[in-house]
Amino acid sequence: MHALYTDTFPYTILEAFALGKPVISFALGGPKELIEDSNAGLLSKPFDLNDMVFKIKSLLQDPNETFSLGVHGRKYVEKLDYQSYVAPLIGIYRKLVK
Repeated sequence: MHALYTDTFPYTILEAFALGKPVISFALGGPKELIEDSNAGLLSKPFDLNDMVFKIKSLLQDPNETFSLGVHGRKYVEKLDYQSYVAPLIGIYRKLVK
């Protein structure tokens, strides 16, 4: 049995992106969403360590792909700002209050 807890907004992944480092994570929760949205890493099957090792080795053997994923991550973080999240949320709240 696996304990299932996933961070909904993992800052450590964003920190790696900001440094231009690709991320490899299990395809679960917030990490999965960030990696899919940014195209800045690889996802392995949940709890499948063999798949995780395969993904790690693939990046170690392909520096061009590693660099490319890192660039995507850096660009993703540079586009983040609170207004892009707050404005839609305020719109939802205003609709709910009416």
